[in-house]
Amino acid sequence: MNETAKLIAILFPHREILKNILLTLVTLFCLITTGCKDASVHQDRGFDHLEKGQYDKAISEFTKALEIKPWIFEAHYNRGLAYYYKGDYDLAIPDFNTAIAINPIDADSYLCRGHAYYCLYDYDEAFSDYNKAIEIDPRGVYAYISRGNACYMKGDNDKAISDYNKSIKISPYYPEAYASRALVYFYEGEYGCSRSILS
Repeated sequence: MNETAKLIAILFPHREILKNILLTLVTLFCLITTGCKDASVHQDRGFDHLEKGQYDKAISEFTKALEIKPWIFEAHYNRGLAYYYKGDYDLAIPDFNTAIAINPIDADSYLCRGHAYYCLYDYDEAFSDYNKAIEIDPRGVYAYISRGNACYMKGDNDKAISDYNKSIKISPYYPEAYASRALVYFYEGEYGCSRSILS
């Protein structure tokens, strides 16, 4: 009997128990790694469907991935997007909530949840999420444009124009900011400002 075998015999006099523990650990490891692989396969399929605009198929694949591994940030986020694109805003919000719980510093999750609230006419919640997205990523152009839209819908035109101006200052290449700002000026009766922005 070699030294290693003697040491094992002394430390673990019940070799059968040790053998069963090791087999159980190896089996668990295989199940976990296989489950992760299967979850990734479903997640990849879901993303392919999402890119093709096949939202029901995407939701099905992301759901399968989450049944295997419920803590996948991307699967929650992308399933939320699929629900959002389908117009199921009430179903998108819980997925964005979970994505935020998993990764609370992802500005896009706040931005997308804000869009879902906006589409449900909950401008206060949308405004709050856009604020958080800006706090995380102060150079996020769409967060400023979106917050400006929420401000406009809440009746705060000055704040809306300020946000559109901030987005234009960050990047002058987003026509949405110019168009939104022009509309605010137009509805305020400042037709000259509106016309000069659009020309």
